[in-house]
Amino acid sequence: MAQPFSVTFSPAQVQELEQVRDHHPLAYVRVKAAGILKVRQGQSMRQVAKSGLLKSVRRETVKAWIVRYQHDGAASLWRGAWELAADGPAPGHRVATTAERTGRVQTAAPLAHRLQARTRKSAFARPGL
Repeated sequence: MAQPFSVTFSPAQVQELEQVRDHHPLAYVRVKAAGILKVRQGQSMRQVAKSGLLKSVRRETVKAWIVRYQHDGAASLWRGAWELAADGPAPGHRVATTAERTGRVQTAAPLAHRLQARTRKSAFARPGL
């Protein structure tokens, strides 16, 4: 049987998470801090994700919150991945491109072709011209 995911935080980190959970002005940040604290208290990530928060999330999401908090601190709870990536990836980490994540390469050529086709159709569809 797999070992449950356990997290250990220093007393200062626990105090910081409790402060964020209780007083941060953004609700989604308070939810993330509450989720992390519940896992620290011994609840499984699955329990927290399914019914431990105001809205259910995926187990992987809760784990991502924990990993990001351990790596980047409290700022990672309200700074989006796009902002963290703008600071540059952490040493040893690499941000994947959209093409790598989806397996598709997107270009602007098909979009331009569709726009031109719409323009031609709309020009001929107008009555009185």
